[in-house]
Amino acid sequence: MEVGAVSVLNICKGKLVKHSHLAASIELTASKEKSCFADIAIIAKLKFLRHFIASLGGLQIFLRRSVMRRHAGFTLIELTLVIAILAILAAFGISYYGDYRDKINVNKTITDILHMGVLIKQFENDNLAFPGSLSDVGAGAMLDPWGNPYQYLNISSVKGKGKLRKDKSLNPINSDYDLYSMGKDGMSSTALTAKNSHDDVIRARDGKFVGLASDF
Repeated sequence: MEVGAVSVLNICKGKLVKHSHLAASIELTASKEKSCFADIAIIAKLKFLRHFIASLGGLQIFLRRSVMRRHAGFTLIELTLVIAILAILAAFGISYYGDYRDKINVNKTITDILHMGVLIKQFENDNLAFPGSLSDVGAGAMLDPWGNPYQYLNISSVKGKGKLRKDKSLNPINSDYDLYSMGKDGMSSTALTAKNSHDDVIRARDGKFVGLASDF
């Protein structure tokens, strides 16, 4: 009985030992598994954090480039605007300066024609006739402000009205002589209504009018 009891007790102890080792093994395995899962979780978190940081870096670069692009774009727009404003101002300035120069040239031409008119009147008084050309009064070499010679015609020396300057009704604008500048374009027609005659500076009504043909 005692032997049997001891045997049974030993068997139970062996089982308990085995169960104890099994429990410990299970606990160790579980602990390792937990540790493994924890490591995996940490690694996963680290990977996520690394990707997140990389994403932030990429986003920073993208934003920086975007800002640079926007800045460059605004600079280009501002530059274009400045150029446009300068172009408009230049256009107005050139146009204004051109008109100003044209007025000066027209006034200079009017002065020249009036001066030549005085010379022609003196010649008439001295010779009881109008000169045959501007050279007869010392004005043959005179040029208008546009570099063209002044045009003169003694009406009494020509037959017919073909060469006479005419108004819109095709009537001669003078009865004594024609004296005019061909204007800025350097071209002219006998009729003042012709397009190339509009900028002519003329003497009309036998000297009572001197000015632009377009104003007559």
